[in-house]
Amino acid sequence: AKTALAENLAIRLCEQVFRPYTYDGRAYIRSGDEDNLLNQKGYENLLLEKSKFYWDEQICDRANLDEIVNKKIKWYLGEREKARNI
Repeated sequence: AKTALAENLAIRLCEQVFRPYTYDGRAYIRSGDEDNLLNQKGYENLLLEKSKFYWDEQICDRANLDEIVNKKIKWYLGEREKARNI
């Protein structure tokens, strides 16, 4: 049986985030096809980056649609346009 080859090939590349891992009490990180020992400062920086708190990414479980005030939204959008020269 013959197998037809596709004329076009689509490849999706995704940015990979390599997370550190620990083994035998030491931290390592992948780089290409290697496992590199991560020094103390590098490990601390990764932990600090991971623990950053972004208030605008948090979900407010107690909020509901009744709390959204159109007047405030319009005010905010106007201020945003002024600040960004939109």
